[in-house]
Amino acid sequence: MDTFFTTAGMGPVQILMMVVPIVVIVGLIAGTVVVNLRRWHKNNTAPQQELKARVAEKRTSVGGRDEGQVIAPGYACWYYATFEVENGDPLELELTEQQYGRLNEGEEGILMVQGTRYLGFEPTSASKSSQA
Repeated sequence: MDTFFTTAGMGPVQILMMVVPIVVIVGLIAGTVVVNLRRWHKNNTAPQQELKARVAEKRTSVGGRDEGQVIAPGYACWYYATFEVENGDPLELELTEQQYGRLNEGEEGILMVQGTRYLGFEPTSASKSSQA
């Protein structure tokens, strides 16, 4: 009976060379899924908070390329903002492109978060008038 895949004629070293990379790749994928599910669950169970904060810094990260280069189709871009909350601690959050575009460095206001999830930022009126 012919089979699609057979190990006939292969020694134990060749079999290990085939199996180990597959096990490592499956393990990495499973680990990533578990980490992301834990973060998602932790964020969902965390209370929503409103914090006085200042936009300390904005940055982008482009998948595998320098930030100064133009983004080619197929490359991913992540957007981050670091907020300085009222106790002085920095809090870096991942944002969408639209959320990132609405923020100005130095702006003060109310930051709304749930765990590590960005929910929004409402600038104070004094902050809005100084930006104009």
